[in-house]
Amino acid sequence: MSPTDNCEGVDVSYYQGRIAWPAVAKTKRFAIVRSGDGGFLDPLFEQNIQGAHEAGLHVEIYHYLRFTTPAAQMAELCRRRWGQAYELGMRGHLWLDLEDEYKGPWLPIQRRAWLGRVLDLTDSLPVGIYTGTWWWGPTMGTYPRASHFPLWIGQYPFWDGACQSDPTAAGFQPTLPTGWTDWLIWQYTSKGTCPGIEGYVDLNVARPSFLRKEEEMYIEDKVWVLMHTGRKFIKGSAPTVYVVDHHGKAPFYGDHKEFSRHHDWDDVDDKLSDEVIAAIPDMRD
Repeated sequence: MSPTDNCEGVDVSYYQGRIAWPAVAKTKRFAIVRSGDGGFLDPLFEQNIQGAHEAGLHVEIYHYLRFTTPAAQMAELCRRRWGQAYELGMRGHLWLDLEDEYKGPWLPIQRRAWLGRVLDLTDSLPVGIYTGTWWWGPTMGTYPRASHFPLWIGQYPFWDGACQSDPTAAGFQPTLPTGWTDWLIWQYTSKGTCPGIEGYVDLNVARPSFLRKEEEMYIEDKVWVLMHTGRKFIKGSAPTVYVVDHHGKAPFYGDHKEFSRHHDWDDVDDKLSDEVIAAIPDMRD
C-alpha cells in the first residue's frame, strides 16, 4: 500500500475492557470514546477519556441514538456528556451515532423530525454524524440538512477483519450516503487489532484536516474555544465559534456576527495566535 497523509484511530466502549492507552498511542493518533447507548451510560466513559487524553491522543466522543428515547431527553444527555468530556480535556466532536434499526410505526419523515429536534438542541456543540449508507437511505430518506455536518462513515471495504490499515492507501473509498460529498472519518472494520487493546476493536482513518489546532481564550471567566471542525455554515464560510464556560456548558452565539456584537474583536485578537487570526479574517465583517 502507498502511504497517505491520513491519520489512524480507534473507537472504543466498555466492551474493550481496560485499555493500555500508552500502547495504543504508539500506533494511533486519535480515539473516539462511547458516551452511551440511548439512556444507557457507558461505565468506562470517563476512564477512557482520561486515559486516551493523558497518553497524548486526540479524543472525541460518540453517543448511539435511540428513536425510542424522546428527542429532548436524548439531546440533553448528549450535551451533558459532552460537557463532562470537556472538563476531562476532550476538545473534539460529539458524534451522533445513527444506525438504530428500530423502525416501529415511524415513517422516514418522522425520523427526520426526531433527528432535527436533536440537532436543534445540540446546535451549540461541534456535532458530527456517524452512519452507514446501508442504513441512511432506507431509514432517513433524503435529508439535506444532515449533509452540513461532518460525516463519520461506517463501511467495510473487505470481509470484516481483512483490512487492518488505511484502505485509501490501496485506492479504496467508501460509498457516501445521499447528500454528503466527502467524509471526515471512515470506520473501515469492526474486527481490528491494536496494541494495548485485548480482542477486536473498531479501526478508523481520518482526513488530515481532522486533527486541527484549537485555541482557547479566557475572557470574563469563560473559555472561548475556536474549533475548526470541518462543519460549515449554510450561509458564509467562517468557522464556528463555540462559547464554553468552565463547567463545560455551552451557551452559543449562532454565528460570527452575533459573536462580534457581544465581544470586542481587539480583545479576542490578543488571545489568538497569528495563525488562527489569519484563518478567520471574514469573521470580522
